[in-house]
Amino acid sequence: MKTRNTFILSLTAILTLAAGSAFGAYSGGTGEPSDPYQIADANDLLLLAADANDYNKCFILTADINLTGQVFTTAIIGGADFTGMFDGNGHKITNLTINGGSNSNIGLFGQIGNGGSVKNLGIDNCAVSGHDSVGGLVAGTPQGSSSIITACYSTGSVSGNRFVGGLVGYSGGSIINCYSKSSVSANEFAGGLVGDSQGDIGNCYSTGAVTGSNYVGGLVGYRYWGHLTSSFWDTQTSGQTTSAGGTGKTTAEMKTLYTFISAGWDFLNVWGIDNGQTYPYFRTNPTDINYSGGTGEPGDPYQIADANDLLLLAVDVNDYGKSYILAADINLAGVTMTPVGNESTPFIGVFDGNYNIISNAVINQPSSNFIGLFGYVGSGGQIRNLGVEDVNITGDYYVGGLIGHNENGSISNCHSTGTVSGITDSQFVGGLVGFNVQGSITVSYSTGSVSGSSFIGGLAGYSGQTGGSSIVSCYSTSSVSGTGEYIGGLVGDSGWSTIISCYSTGSVNGNGNYVGGLVGLNYNSIISCFWDIQTSGQVSGGGEGKTTAQMKKLSTFTSAEWDFVEVWGIGNGQTYPYLKPFNGINSADLNYSGTVDFEDFAILAANWLSGK
Repeated sequence: MKTRNTFILSLTAILTLAAGSAFGAYSGGTGEPSDPYQIADANDLLLLAADANDYNKCFILTADINLTGQVFTTAIIGGADFTGMFDGNGHKITNLTINGGSNSNIGLFGQIGNGGSVKNLGIDNCAVSGHDSVGGLVAGTPQGSSSIITACYSTGSVSGNRFVGGLVGYSGGSIINCYSKSSVSANEFAGGLVGDSQGDIGNCYSTGAVTGSNYVGGLVGYRYWGHLTSSFWDTQTSGQTTSAGGTGKTTAEMKTLYTFISAGWDFLNVWGIDNGQTYPYFRTNPTDINYSGGTGEPGDPYQIADANDLLLLAVDVNDYGKSYILAADINLAGVTMTPVGNESTPFIGVFDGNYNIISNAVINQPSSNFIGLFGYVGSGGQIRNLGVEDVNITGDYYVGGLIGHNENGSISNCHSTGTVSGITDSQFVGGLVGFNVQGSITVSYSTGSVSGSSFIGGLAGYSGQTGGSSIVSCYSTSSVSGTGEYIGGLVGDSGWSTIISCYSTGSVNGNGNYVGGLVGLNYNSIISCFWDIQTSGQVSGGGEGKTTAQMKKLSTFTSAEWDFVEVWGIGNGQTYPYLKPFNGINSADLNYSGTVDFEDFAILAANWLSGK
């Protein structure tokens, strides 16, 4: 039988191994923050372990280290507090084995002292055991210390008597953006991540099985004080339904992006996930966002297939210039969305809705500007063939059902329905777009309700600037109300925009100047546009007012040379014009009631012989 030699190493043995080398003779560096000592192999790690005089220095791991065949009996870096900085640099230490027996303070690090930090380090496939204060990475940190452990993880098994955790046995400092998949067993104070926490924990999770008798938790065994935020454990794999902090989730939930991104986790710079397949992992390439398909190029756009893809898009500022396509309808009920694009990083790519619908989007940011499914679309940005329905959008300035601010971007074949509102002093609020400057809106519509203070419009709150903005073949049926001025059924203030072949029918209410059924104020020509004087209850700063009956008459619009071949349709005498690209009217819905029923059959029968 083939056997493997193993080495039983205690701290004394480590000192003996290191005796032949000058302390501090690592693979490079000076130990200063700008030039840390380089730990390139197991020998460098043992040199560090042997020289407590260097425990206040800075170190960086330059390669993975495999400790197979070496068995330790004490913490490797122990005997004194480590108060320096150890940067794993995204590398890992594998097959760490410590048989501590009756010894305490067992882990790769015995104790991280005040001011010490460990980051970007993985402990993979460890087998660590001891008596008290045992952790896969760190045995303990003093209560109230400024020590910090961030972007670290452990896998394997950790066991002991008490104060035993997959990552840290006893924590009095901070643990941020860490996880453990290690199984944990102890008599008491046993936790998947931390056995006993008296410090702060944020954005962490654990999945390992946890067993013990007293003070046992899926994430944390015991916690007396300290903050614990946005952290989770797997209730199924851990076998624990309770924890001294954190939120328990099923395995499926623990592999779902929404669980973490709704808690504020950073999936652009820190975390990655293969949605529905893996737990979160540390992202090695911050620009590598995993959508449901595609490369983001015009011929192969990223595929947005579910709510998680949309959430990724919202944080994916590095790819705001890429191409996207909506692969299916998406219902955002229960999902906390943040806008795509902002003033500092506008969305300048292409988003093709593929005539699919995003429904039930809720964005409630009353003290923020640039609020909508897309917060800010910049020059060259295109949003097309997209419907957003039953939205509930609230913001301060620049608020829209689809786009908060459109700066020289193009919007085509889009629509919005639902509620769009601003707070007491809000300005530039629109059913589809809040602020449209030097941008184009074509073949689009909005319905629902829009409210705010000034520059409030059913379709757009403001659309203007000389030689820039245009609105063509659009309509709004939204009810519009504003407490200030520049309030319009289609546009609050259309400035120098060109508006062609548009109409509005919603009620319009305002307390200030420039309140109109179609537009509140306009400086340019408004060509072939209409508003319903009965339903709006208003005059207008432009366009031509018509009665409801006239607004449902085909000749009203054909005489103005509207395109009823490719763009518009109408149930003559029954409906307002509708946009054909949205297939809003079923050809069998003869009375245009929105459903096909017996009344439609009766109309068909009555007109059958007349040839109508």
